[in-house]
Amino acid sequence: MEGLLQRIQSNRTYNTSLLLVFIGSILLINYKLEQSDFLYLMLAFSVANLIYFFALKSADWKLWLYASIGLRFLLIFAFPNLSDDIYRFIWDGHLLNLGFDPFEYVPRYYFDKQIEPTILQESLYFKLNSKDYFSVYPPFAQLIFFISTKIAGSNIFLASIIMKAFIFAAEIGSISLIIKLLKQWKLRPEKILLYSLNPLILIELSGNIHFEAFMIFFFLAALHYLTKGKYFQAACFMSFSIASKLITLIPQVFIIKRMDTKNLFYYGFSVLTVLFLCFLPLYSSEFATNFSSSLDLYFRNFEFNASIYFVVNGLVEMILGYGLISIVGPSLSILTVLLIIILAIRDKESNYKSFTRLSFWAMCIYLMLSTTVHPWYLALPIALAVFTNYRFIYLWSFLAFLSYSKYSVFEDYYYILVIVEYISVYSILLWECRNLLIARSLKVK
Repeated sequence: MEGLLQRIQSNRTYNTSLLLVFIGSILLINYKLEQSDFLYLMLAFSVANLIYFFALKSADWKLWLYASIGLRFLLIFAFPNLSDDIYRFIWDGHLLNLGFDPFEYVPRYYFDKQIEPTILQESLYFKLNSKDYFSVYPPFAQLIFFISTKIAGSNIFLASIIMKAFIFAAEIGSISLIIKLLKQWKLRPEKILLYSLNPLILIELSGNIHFEAFMIFFFLAALHYLTKGKYFQAACFMSFSIASKLITLIPQVFIIKRMDTKNLFYYGFSVLTVLFLCFLPLYSSEFATNFSSSLDLYFRNFEFNASIYFVVNGLVEMILGYGLISIVGPSLSILTVLLIIILAIRDKESNYKSFTRLSFWAMCIYLMLSTTVHPWYLALPIALAVFTNYRFIYLWSFLAFLSYSKYSVFEDYYYILVIVEYISVYSILLWECRNLLIARSLKVK
């Protein structure tokens, strides 16, 4: 049976047929389906993932790689339909183009005061999902918003195409860097498919315009230069990664044991300097207060597709009769920091391949203890897992899509589906960790 399967997987015609079905499933999701079409979303996404897991064993891996790049290009022209964040991107971009500070006031202020921040006041404002929140998008994201709206003007669709063109370039860069690092660390180059062909990455980054694409590219570029001992270039790219999504501040703790004091000071000073220059154009007296208040609001008020948080807050609710997200959320954040510090203290290696493994676990710990886990939040650990032997994250990338039930007629089953998601993910995680411990014990013997 195994020999037959290998012959099928090496058959070019069979691979091409499956590839066409895969492409059709991804295009269907991005061009036709919406958040409310949960049943059809899961059906198409399940088909794409089944073929994805098959393709990972295909002998013709380059065919799938080139197809994943071509598919990213096709997705440039699909308007993001599974997320309405695009409207806030455009709102912030128009504010910048008109000389307003996107961190100074919430959108409702402009609307109530009849200040015209955009010629799309009526059509754009009512589509915002964050009318009463300050912007939470850091400098590099704001730069993309500014450029896209500067070119597109009032054309929302054109602005989305421009943003996606930037994301396409970042994704090509990420794929190239992953291949380079795989070769450098003498890992199989076909492992690139774990990232390049992952349906969640294709749909959420290339399809739905999430800036994890830039965060990942800059992080990988920094990692590439770190392995070469080029610390200034690494610091610049790491700063850009943080300026795209603040979350890449977390893995910086693992840099400490990988540099001597002189280089560590040079790297740290360079990161802080470049970050300062990135944030400087957006700085105002309101920036620090409003930006931090939005982040605080995120940890204290929002909850979605969480795992440990749902359990802890559920127990609190059973005891007290009401949930305490404002206490449980920050408490789990403190626990996240402590666990990551313990990881750093226990770190016995000094190479950058182990840095990717530790960064992977740090991001997983953060997500497991977070109050909010949107599917695209898994993007960085999906990329980092390519350099490890852990595969539970890819099951998670499939099951995280169950959270879209929240936006459909299946909302009543949302918590049941979240339970199914995390029981499955944690079961595979424990199984993989058990196998790893067994393998290590046999190696010691």
